[in-house]
Amino acid sequence: GPRSATDLQLWGTLNHSLDLDHQNEASIASSLVLFVNSYNTGSGSANYSRPSDLALLAGSTGVRFKPMRSTNQALTIRPHILFGSATANGNAYFTAGGWGFDGDYRASEALLWGAVYESSRLAFSSRNDVANSAVLGGSRQSVRMYATIETAVNQFLSAELGYVDFDGNAPYTAFKGPQARVAYTLSYPAPLSTTGRPWTTTVSVNTQQRDYRGVDTTVDARTVRKDTEWRWSLVNVMPVSQDFSVQLQLDHTNTPSNIPNYANTNTAGTLGVVWKY
Repeated sequence: GPRSATDLQLWGTLNHSLDLDHQNEASIASSLVLFVNSYNTGSGSANYSRPSDLALLAGSTGVRFKPMRSTNQALTIRPHILFGSATANGNAYFTAGGWGFDGDYRASEALLWGAVYESSRLAFSSRNDVANSAVLGGSRQSVRMYATIETAVNQFLSAELGYVDFDGNAPYTAFKGPQARVAYTLSYPAPLSTTGRPWTTTVSVNTQQRDYRGVDTTVDARTVRKDTEWRWSLVNVMPVSQDFSVQLQLDHTNTPSNIPNYANTNTAGTLGVVWKY
């Protein structure tokens, strides 16, 4: 039957922009994400029936520039490459790589449009504790369009629509479906600080539907899996100085599924530090 579990998570993000000094606003824009998950339940051994301690490193890098700088300053694009890898219990778990293209268009002082396309390939390592590793990988394509508008002074509303197609190595791992996100951001005077720097709070709702292409006979030979994931988030950024901020994030995820094995809920809280250098 269903069992609860707790775990300890550590994550960090690094965003970097290197000006190419060509007087055309071109720069190399890179991002890196590190995530480590250590289970308090389970031994962390290579026993397939127990949870695995996970470590994930992923990122992207590419040249951001204005293709029509002399005639249209509002358009910015960035072709980029994607990369990532993960370990489970200290051994190789999967690797990923691909490419993408993103761009944005500032229609006015208050309105920003943008779009992202990414194509990548995921490959799982052969492991004794993952019997079906060969069929877990596949190719993934995604496209997203988004818009952000300043509704009032220091108040922003953003919306995003997208579609994901994961062509897995087996029908029961392959899925496709739409995704959407709505967020509201507000900056306001800090209630508990004397630095004079405003706090920023973002409330968002995310949803994604996953329609799988085939049945998994080891779970339910008569039903093709279908999930709808909902995620509610609250992020509060509290500056301590010009270069340091404290970030508090609360998340709740609910994923109903037509196959009970895959239905779950999860609540997470994260306290972090943001350093601008």
